[in-house]
Amino acid sequence: MKNLLKVLTFSLVLLPFIAAESAQTPPRTVPKQPSWVQLRPEQQKILAPLTKDWDQLPDSQRQRILATVNRYPKMKPAEQQRYSERLLEWSKLPQGQRSVARERFKQFQSLPPEQREQIRRRWAEQHPAKKAQPDEPTPAPIPTPTTEPSSTMEH
Repeated sequence: MKNLLKVLTFSLVLLPFIAAESAQTPPRTVPKQPSWVQLRPEQQKILAPLTKDWDQLPDSQRQRILATVNRYPKMKPAEQQRYSERLLEWSKLPQGQRSVARERFKQFQSLPPEQREQIRRRWAEQHPAKKAQPDEPTPAPIPTPTTEPSSTMEH
């Protein structure tokens, strides 16, 4: 249960970057992305948790990740640390859990704004220790798994 919450928290933090980039770039126009050895040393340092997975990632995913890495130097130190920690957590997840996290994020994004805000408030109440520091942006909350059917995840 705690691992699922970590997965969801992490995915909701990183996936907005991924979703925004994918919505702007049609898949057939995506240029071939660099292999691990073609990355600049500073990119390799930031992406170190993905060393073994990088060359197996689809080009479109590499492009989205590189877009985030290019913003990394402009992030505040706390944001950089959070990104690095979450990238490490993400790299340790089995592919199945990554897929679940991506699907849950898509479901969350498809909800009406008022329902997403309700879920954010409920998540913040249930996870007071997870509140963002004043100099950090607030992470997107995760729908809490329930034993009820996922009616809150549908339109």
